[in-house]
Amino acid sequence: MKKLVAIAAVASLALVIGESATAQLKPCPPMRFSAGNGPNGNTVCLNDIEDWQSRSTAAGVFYANNFNYNNRNEYLDAAHSTQYRETSNGVPKLDLETSIKLTGNGASRHNWIAAEGANEAGPAWNYSFDGPGAKTTNTKKTEFYLQYSMYVDQGWVDFTYNDGSIKTQIIFNPAVPPFAQGEIVQTRRGRGPWPGGFRVTNTAQGYQLLWPGGDDTYYTFWDGGPQSENGETDETSRDLFERRYGPRRRNQDRTDPDYANVPQLRGGRWYTFETYVRIGNGENVVKNWFSERGQPPILLYGLMDAGMREDEDTYRGAHLINRAENTTVWIDTDTFIIFDEVIVSDNPINFPGGYTLPNPGGETPAGWPWADSQPRN
Repeated sequence: MKKLVAIAAVASLALVIGESATAQLKPCPPMRFSAGNGPNGNTVCLNDIEDWQSRSTAAGVFYANNFNYNNRNEYLDAAHSTQYRETSNGVPKLDLETSIKLTGNGASRHNWIAAEGANEAGPAWNYSFDGPGAKTTNTKKTEFYLQYSMYVDQGWVDFTYNDGSIKTQIIFNPAVPPFAQGEIVQTRRGRGPWPGGFRVTNTAQGYQLLWPGGDDTYYTFWDGGPQSENGETDETSRDLFERRYGPRRRNQDRTDPDYANVPQLRGGRWYTFETYVRIGNGENVVKNWFSERGQPPILLYGLMDAGMREDEDTYRGAHLINRAENTTVWIDTDTFIIFDEVIVSDNPINFPGGYTLPNPGGETPAGWPWADSQPRN
């Protein structure tokens, strides 16, 4: 491979907001809650409520929800629709979480119950772009930004299986069955703690960069910077290549030390995700940014040409979901994920802490696709 040009140097995604999963209601103590350098070079110290108000009321926002509900019934009724609210014997699979939350009275908790055994009946809380509580789907968007934060339990992160992925969000129309033309899905890969996703063209298509020699990398936009060690570089060493470009289809081993500083999910922490979609008029852009909450966003995966056609139902809302697709293995102990602070806007949405998006909209990162690689369309 030719020498590749880095667009970003990304160090460790270490915990920087503190150990607590609850909201910071006051400016946080600098020794415990320092979140590194902010957009103006200052130390970031999130005031969660002010930050939420700024992001949720910014120009262009047409949906914002921080699950400020008083009880579970109110929370369930506020969805456009739901799937698998509880087990057959009444154990909640969807619940209003009131302890691990950010700014409202609660957050959307999606439980996996060990006693159920292997299943694909993932709990889903679905919402319409018409607004929180809307049962209609009149608002159709073909260009938008969608952001949410997600807390991941360690047991959920540790769950490993080889036959599929864990769906965490489906962007389409909450009023129609899933797996329709144009659907955009966010996932956690079954074999490791790697954020990922796919889109539906004539079938499900993942996001991959194809490299000479048959390597496929899943983080299509991410470049962790040039790597060198003991006379080797990322051009000559597969280990160093993984450190720079992240998990390969042929090696998603979560224990591989070369992945220590690759963007990933770690249990007991909040993460922020944002998706940009532009489809129609000959354009097919899908981008996904990711970071631990309070850190600058990383443009992680997607494609500048995702190869989808506009459908009558694109895009009217989404499903917040926790579904292990195609699984034949299961957890030993109950586990969960939690969603909070969902925002959808016509304009780019800053990440918590005031961080703006790198390469927003249809802007192609400089030097992309990286030398000797080709996006899989």
